[in-house]
Amino acid sequence: MKYSIPFILFLIAACSNVNDKQSNPNNEFRNIKVFKNKSAYSINIGDTIEIYHTTNSCCKYCQPNADKLRHLDFIGSKIVIPSKKGCDGCNWTSALMFVAKSQGVDTIKDAIIPPMSICKDTIKGLTNYIVRIK
Repeated sequence: MKYSIPFILFLIAACSNVNDKQSNPNNEFRNIKVFKNKSAYSINIGDTIEIYHTTNSCCKYCQPNADKLRHLDFIGSKIVIPSKKGCDGCNWTSALMFVAKSQGVDTIKDAIIPPMSICKDTIKGLTNYIVRIK
C-alpha cells in the first residue's frame, strides 16, 4: 500500500506529459507540408500549378499529351522533398510546374513508368488532372 500512492502519482504525471505533447501546437509534425494533387484545378491566366510525384531512380516521368496542351505551358520541375543523402534508390518528391497562358480547359495526363517503357496515351496508371483557366 505504501508504494501505491507514489506509483499512482507517477502514472498521473506520465499521462499528463503525453497529453501535453499531443495537444501542443508546436510539436514536430506541425511543420510537415503535404504535397497532394487534386483531380481538378480552377486557376487564372498567369497562375502556376504544381503536379507532385514521388519516385526514385527506378522510374521516369511520362506526359503523353504534352504537345496537346493549348492553355498551359510546362515551365519546369523542382524537387520539393529530396532523397536522403547517400541513399541510392531512395524516394524523392518533385513538382512539375505549369503556367496558365490563356482561357480554356486542358487535361494534364501523366504517369510514372519504368525507364525502358514507351510514353503513350494507352499506358496503364495514367492520371488525368483537369485544369480550368478563367
